Amino acid sequence: MSRTKPKTPQIANANQADETLAEIASLTRELATIDLEMNTAIDAAKADARDKAAPIQARIKTLGDALGAYATYNKAELFTKVKTINANHGRYGFRKTSSLKPLPKLKWADVLDKVVATKGFAFLLRVKKELNKEAIRELPESQMEQLGCRLVRADEFWYEVEQDEVENVA
Repeated sequence: MSRTKPKTPQIANANQADETLAEIASLTRELATIDLEMNTAIDAAKADARDKAAPIQARIKTLGDALGAYATYNKAELFTKVKTINANHGRYGFRKTSSLKPLPKLKWADVLDKVVATKGFAFLLRVKKELNKEAIRELPESQMEQLGCRLVRADEFWYEVEQDEVENVA
């Protein structure tokens, strides 16, 4: 199979460049409309699924609460030797759980402040390791090379479409 070079439109003057920007703006608006229609359809589908699922979820919650009430009421009889009852369509039982919560009238931010202020508890903190690329940009090139990076400068083309002006012209 032979390879072909892609054909890009040729722009000969500033007027054609301006027309190209106008076409880009028009196509960008068209894409925005497509995205809006897609998001509207997705939102409608989610709302429909939420509406259909709500009564089913409510029924599952009611049945689960009833099963929990039955197990709690009959705990002394059912769970004397076992922690889990194996039924025909599933299992139910009690398990030991624990959850970590701040003391009443405190929030996690208060606990964090106390951990930071108290010596010997630094092991309770997690620190995310992240490079400060802005600071690295300020280093001399020799230090950048020591770190295994370099600053690459390029003159890249860019364009920006003025949406308001194009809408008035179009």
